[in-house]
Amino acid sequence: MIGTHLRTTSTGALLVTMSMAACPAVPPPPPEELGDMVVDGIAYRVDTQVVETDPVTIQADLELENVTRERVEVTFPDACVILLRGYRDEERTPPPDWDQARVIACAQVLVQHVLEPGQIERHQTRVRAHEVLGDSLPAGRYHLTVFLRPDTRTIEIAAGAADMAP
Repeated sequence: MIGTHLRTTSTGALLVTMSMAACPAVPPPPPEELGDMVVDGIAYRVDTQVVETDPVTIQADLELENVTRERVEVTFPDACVILLRGYRDEERTPPPDWDQARVIACAQVLVQHVLEPGQIERHQTRVRAHEVLGDSLPAGRYHLTVFLRPDTRTIEIAAGAADMAP
């Protein structure tokens, strides 16, 4: 059905790989207080929906919110701020069976956000089932994640599951 929510927030379902970096002057509240994942003062929220059924089209929306009391800057390495990944197994065991980063052309331009306290920026991506399956993956249920690359880190947020058919 159109508009079916697969997952409303990223609560407790995040894998983070971080390199050493300076912390913001005012530490953010712990993630459990916000119900979102917070990395360096930015809350990352994901909403994934099936927005079309013929063909199945998945839309992922990302919100970045500055949850500190000071200005926060974040830079992404290219115009593909938000990317989707698909896994056959519910545990999302790496490597992904499908990775949007391998099949999409991204403009090679840095995307920088300077967020004032409480400010929110939004990004979105869409993918159709036949783009995920291509000519080599079987139809079936795929467990999705949103893959982000802020400030030389990688963040992968569980984003629900969807049945994919060509």
